[in-house]
Amino acid sequence: MTDPMELVERLDYSATANRGLGRDGLVTLLTEAAACIRDLVEWRPIDTAPKDGVVIDVWREDGGRDTVFWGMPFHECGEMGRYCDSDWHRIRSPGWVCNTFNEFLGRNHNPFTHWRPLPTPPSKADKGGA
Repeated sequence: MTDPMELVERLDYSATANRGLGRDGLVTLLTEAAACIRDLVEWRPIDTAPKDGVVIDVWREDGGRDTVFWGMPFHECGEMGRYCDSDWHRIRSPGWVCNTFNEFLGRNHNPFTHWRPLPTPPSKADKGGA
């Protein structure tokens, strides 16, 4: 996928610099823009979701949304594990984990029907507003 911000810069540059891209150049740029937008906003079937630890946006069959990742929940035992009463120690293989609450949801979490990538976060240079 083309980096969305790189594409925005190319579109801005083409418009503001009054560059003559020609018909073929313009068609190529607009085709890339359409594909990039589609990649960012289009929901995909859950069975195509990445299972490499990347956080994604998921759609549930009840119409709700969550942010999750495939992996193991993060957990640190207090006092070197002596006083831990967490049932997380019984989790032996990765599954869906709620990114907000670090809750292990399991391997076959049926309510998820679709997914899409999260948008690119703001850079440190962005101070909000334009």
